[in-house]
Amino acid sequence: MSKITNLVLLVGLGIALVLSWVASLRASSLASRAAFTLDGHCDDAGYIWLAEDPPGDLANPGPGAWPGTSWTDLTRLYIASDGTNLYVCVALPQYAQNVSSGEVGLALDTTGDVPNSGGFADPWGNPIAYAYTSIYHNVGTTPVSTTNTIWPDYVIRGNIPGIANNPPDDNNGWTELLHWDGSAWQGFGNNWGGIPAGGQIGTHVAYADGAGVEFAIPLSDLGIGPGVTVHLEFYATQKDTPSTQKGAYDTVPADDQVGSWDEPTTERHLATYVL
Repeated sequence: MSKITNLVLLVGLGIALVLSWVASLRASSLASRAAFTLDGHCDDAGYIWLAEDPPGDLANPGPGAWPGTSWTDLTRLYIASDGTNLYVCVALPQYAQNVSSGEVGLALDTTGDVPNSGGFADPWGNPIAYAYTSIYHNVGTTPVSTTNTIWPDYVIRGNIPGIANNPPDDNNGWTELLHWDGSAWQGFGNNWGGIPAGGQIGTHVAYADGAGVEFAIPLSDLGIGPGVTVHLEFYATQKDTPSTQKGAYDTVPADDQVGSWDEPTTERHLATYVL
């Protein structure tokens, strides 16, 4: 057999191996996409552990002193994307529908280190200010300071499905996707989360007792696609009223949180994920 023939055979074998590897990766990718089930559990095969917060750090006296708000002790945030949806799941090991009460927030920035490109305050009126000056608060990653203060372009705000008839919290699962239009938050009055009355699993949001809260966010709703960098932070709180000041009880990644029941907070840390 000639040297040229041997070379052709080796090249052909190499191409075959590369094609086989690509097919394997594609099959693995498709398997991961098929694995996502919106159910409030963070154990889907495609998730990566992106950010964390120390457990047991709730203010006491404060949210850590009452079973109804003990669920706000956040621990881990997981994330993934299948090219159509951005999946975010936050572990809530102490959440239980029949005892928990309060609200969630997920701040999302899609424009990066651009000044004045988003909203600077919580859309639902809680004394939670957005003044993000540090990104890549990821597990095993060194945070990076930004040149400008980042304000989120989108915020998901919702009532948890929790204790019924427990005012002032509604606890009905209502969840809104708000976006900044350049001068104000927009999207109020639309139950984007889709959780039905008395239920825990909706169109885009799901909760599970002793597990977590999970979001399936269409990339089209965020106006982005693969390759875009997303900065995000999740926070837990409670309904704000004229006589109270309900800041962030806890956050993931770890950030400013209340030291008592009624206290404003200013958030500055974002985790970072490239689609």
